[in-house]
Parts: sequence; structure tokens; C-alpha cells
Amino acid sequence: MSIIQNITKRLRSLFLALNCVSIVLVLGCEANQSSYGTNQPANLIPLDSLIAVLVDLHLTDASSKQNFFPNNNHTPEQYKQYKAILQLHQISKNRFDSTIHYYCGHGERFEELYNQVIADLEQKEKELQMEQKEEQN
Repeated sequence: MSIIQNITKRLRSLFLALNCVSIVLVLGCEANQSSYGTNQPANLIPLDSLIAVLVDLHLTDASSKQNFFPNNNHTPEQYKQYKAILQLHQISKNRFDSTIHYYCGHGERFEELYNQVIADLEQKEKELQMEQKEEQN
């Protein structure tokens, strides 16, 4: 099985998992909405940047589970990978955490956010499939 096939297979599994996770997170966030407040933090990460970060985080997890690089189930390795992604996007951990905290208090916005993350991952899957077809020809 080629690398692209492995990634495509893993992305399909990831989409199902993301759908389940987003439902659980939205329900959990809505249940605790009163503890988050309604004020938007001044340092909220712009939506397009946050989507890019989340896509990279999920691709990193999927890649590690396919053994493309060391498995990130070990907390120190996982932390290094996540930290590298945040650095790549020039976002501090505190800013990322406060943005996610804000979205947890706004379930509809959180759901919209993850719908776009899933759409971006699906687009990447289509691109990989096209590359795979070109390689076969």
C-alpha cells in the first residue's frame, strides 16, 4: 500500500472521528456555556488561521498513527509536535488555549469551525486522491 493510500485511508477514519468528536465537544461546550462568558478575547485567533492550525494538528495526529514519524501517543513527543505547529503559525499556546476556550462557550461557532476543518481535510483528501491517480498513469 502506498503512502498516499495510507494517508487517504487514515483521513477517512479521521473524518468519522472528527464528526464524533465535534458532536461531543459541541454538546459538552453547550452544557457548560455559562462558565465561559460572552466576551470575545482581544487576542482571539482569526478563524482562517485557527482552521489552518486545527487542520495541521489533526493531520499530525493522523500521520503519527500511520507511523510516518514517531507516534505521538507519548506526551513529550506529542507536545513537541503541537508546539512546532503553533510556532509554524506564530501562535502562542496561551492564545490557542484561550481561543479554544472561547469557542467552547459558543457551541454554534465551534460547530461551524469544525465543519470548516472537516471540509478542509476532505479537500486535502481529494487532492491526495488526484495525485495518486496521476502517479498511476
